[in-house]
Amino acid sequence: MPRSRCPVRVDERDAAQLSDTAPEASTKRIGRRVLCMAGQAVIGVGQRGIKAADKRTRQVYGAEKLQHDLAEHGIRVGICRIKRIRRKLGIRCKQKRKFKATTNSEHIFPIAENILERFGLKASMSRKGNCYDNAPMESFWGTLKQELVHHRRYRTRQEAIRDITEYIEVFYNRQRLQPRLGFLSPAVYEQRYYAGLVAA
Repeated sequence: MPRSRCPVRVDERDAAQLSDTAPEASTKRIGRRVLCMAGQAVIGVGQRGIKAADKRTRQVYGAEKLQHDLAEHGIRVGICRIKRIRRKLGIRCKQKRKFKATTNSEHIFPIAENILERFGLKASMSRKGNCYDNAPMESFWGTLKQELVHHRRYRTRQEAIRDITEYIEVFYNRQRLQPRLGFLSPAVYEQRYYAGLVAA
């Protein structure tokens, strides 16, 4: 969905006239304003709608992703309105915690044991001169830590496994919109990709 411009507010008294001239418009009512955007009558999103969308997307979506999420739920709204309401409510995406860098080889901090060597395993390394071999996986680890792990305190290993598995299998693969996939979830993108191959 292309980014829509900020909508023009229309008083609620004009809603009936708008619905007559734009029969394709949604008839759901959220809040007390009906908006006119791109020649269609659409429903304005209030603070409750933005809060609900932020909670549904686990507080990891910015304004652009929220706009696409709301569109998937049948609500068209301008991105500037979303930004304005987010600022008013103090809504921000989860931020990863900053850790002290330990790149100085002379530091006195304890060094973690290399578990791979204990089990006779080799670390996955990029090919010589190709730093992109592991880039997709490293990017995912960063997302996982920023959106989930750094905001949790796991009491047991099993609790961590359950939480991370749920994040990957339910939220990341099936719900989380990916801008590089055209604002689709990985599961939906895969389905459309193979459907296109079959159709071809």
